[in-house]
Amino acid sequence: GSQEKKTVLLGFFETGAETIYEMLKSSNHIEVKLLQSSNDILQYAKEKKPSVVVLDQYVFGCSGLDICREIREMGEWGYQVPLLVVASSARTGDARNDEFLTSQELHVEDYIREPYSPAYLFTRIQMSMLRIPLRWRRAPIPKCEAKRLEALQNTHLLDSDPEERFDRITRLAKTMFHVPIALVSMVDKQRQWFKSTCGLDTKETPRDHAFCAHAILQNDLLVVPDALQDDRFADNPLVSGGPKIRFYAACPIRVPSDGDERMAIGTMCIIDSKPRDLREEERRALVDFGAMVEKEIADELQRKTRKDGRELSN
Repeated sequence: GSQEKKTVLLGFFETGAETIYEMLKSSNHIEVKLLQSSNDILQYAKEKKPSVVVLDQYVFGCSGLDICREIREMGEWGYQVPLLVVASSARTGDARNDEFLTSQELHVEDYIREPYSPAYLFTRIQMSMLRIPLRWRRAPIPKCEAKRLEALQNTHLLDSDPEERFDRITRLAKTMFHVPIALVSMVDKQRQWFKSTCGLDTKETPRDHAFCAHAILQNDLLVVPDALQDDRFADNPLVSGGPKIRFYAACPIRVPSDGDERMAIGTMCIIDSKPRDLREEERRALVDFGAMVEKEIADELQRKTRKDGRELSN
């Protein structure tokens, strides 16, 4: 049957709109309008009443939230239309929190902070059009993010070559837990990167796809028995598409930072495309696998420190 075309209005000035514009354009039932100035956006909204409005925090001429306020006063359509606002990367701390509170007062459906991927924004827009709640929650950024990233950089693991000492651990985990995939992953600023992959061909994914970005916030294991039943993950592309994650379990990997603090830089995780759970002894075993990975990283850091010390004394 002929479906009525839905219209998405993109009011983007700061954000690169090419990728999301092309993704929306290639969907059969979606018409996309891309505008940059507040006057054009408001005029188009008034005349065409689009199905969803996506705005930058700052558009040419004013703030995206000011436009939201005007749209909300445009009668029945304006009161009900889903509004999404992309937070400005230039804003920090208090200013951003004030804007978030304003966005809630205006019933903005999502105030999207970085890092986010085009896939997240695309799924967000689609769900808003269908008026279905999005079952894909991006992990919050840890409070100690700057120190955490510094600790990660100090390991020199990111983008390094595969190493048998880590691959041995993921091979063993894959066999022992009878899962198709076992990984050692590192959660970087915008991505998760795999130091060791057993059963998966890819080397990285965007951070907002990463189950591991949730796992590093935990004190102990994160176990997801069935991702399709979990509101944090059901619409995640790694669940709806390849590798079709249903079961996920991870132990956070921590490394020493300044003083006595230990920072979670990534995880030792196992993945299955069938739902399942972990017995108590399996949970303990996964913690042991995590400890093995931590020991490999710590030993290497000590070796490096000793080597640097020797070079200094010579």
